[in-house]
Amino acid sequence: MKKNDSNFYMLVLNHLKSCNAIIPDYMRVCFGENNIHSYNAGVLGGNNVFFWKEYIEYVKDFLSSNANSIRKSDKKFLYNVVFEQWIFYALAHTKKESRLKHLLRVLLRILLCLGEQSLTK
Repeated sequence: MKKNDSNFYMLVLNHLKSCNAIIPDYMRVCFGENNIHSYNAGVLGGNNVFFWKEYIEYVKDFLSSNANSIRKSDKKFLYNVVFEQWIFYALAHTKKESRLKHLLRVLLRILLCLGEQSLTK
């Protein structure tokens, strides 16, 4: 689900800045004037293997670039928001990938499996 948050995400961003975290340029698409755009990643899926490989590389780069900041942070859990929601949003926005499109495919597969199970009972 796409989110626009001005409270919690700003707290996360301010914490990252206080820890001197390196925030990649590509993530600028997440930062609006008064809020931060993201995808709340409850369910992720899809079949664009190249997108997922690139996403994983972005996450690995972020984690390795910020290893010292993460180690020193007293709120390590806040970094999860960055690589789960912000990096995913930034990459999906850049690549014009729709999380909704992926979610609908996953849900359709689940429904088809459930339908097949009820038919065999």
